[in-house]
Amino acid sequence: MLVSPFFVIPVWYIQPMQVIYIDSFFVINLAVNYLLISATAKLSALRTRHLKFFLAALVGAAYAAVTVLPFTPAFVSALPVRLAFGVLLALIAFGRERNLGRLVIIFFALSACFAGASLLVGRVSFKTVLLTAATAYAVITCVFKFAAARKPAPTSPTTMLRITLGGNQATVIVLNDTGNSLRDPQTGTILPVLNYSAVRSLFKGNTRQILESALTSPEKFSALPGDLKWRLIPYNAVGVSNGLLLAVKAEEITGAASHWFAISPNEINSYGGVI
Repeated sequence: MLVSPFFVIPVWYIQPMQVIYIDSFFVINLAVNYLLISATAKLSALRTRHLKFFLAALVGAAYAAVTVLPFTPAFVSALPVRLAFGVLLALIAFGRERNLGRLVIIFFALSACFAGASLLVGRVSFKTVLLTAATAYAVITCVFKFAAARKPAPTSPTTMLRITLGGNQATVIVLNDTGNSLRDPQTGTILPVLNYSAVRSLFKGNTRQILESALTSPEKFSALPGDLKWRLIPYNAVGVSNGLLLAVKAEEITGAASHWFAISPNEINSYGGVI
């Protein structure tokens, strides 16, 4: 038998080799098992854990070596036992990972593909086996690196807004929230929803007093002076249906698609709001 703890190639297929050297057999199995486990991790976008992978490969190589010893009982090489050892290897390598079942399936599939590729070569030798495994691992690694290079860089979780309103300026760090569905009813543009505390410095005098009063949003809207452009924007949230938020138009907002922003009377998050 040759290579892989459970997808094994019969000894009679290996031509012209008549003798198996146990040390070479062990080393080649160790190398191939390690490459198969590492390739499984690559395909599953998992971190390479060299020590755990090496330990799993060591167990698989030891089992493979035992199967070729002349005194080993025949049941040790039986398919159910080989499958059980394959699962054991996956458990050692990936035992604490999520989706363990999927990892086991990928590991089995790679092992089957590798065994088939080795047979396809025609003349199976230690050099051929190791070269096949190393080539497969290199191809998988290159494919993933190429895909990672083409993937757009992850966007920042926050955005900095620079707001100019009534001659006053404020810089606000907001959280990029894909769940923010507050839209300008006229243009359909997503509006930033900002904590009042984050934009308090933009308002002065009577406007600030009204915004900080206990009045409802419609009452504040009616009481606010006309030096700024105000709107009431309908919204829904957890525990709130058909609510209204005050929105004001700034002279300029750098970092947002609209010059309008809504003001939340309650603190939305530890940032300055969401966008």
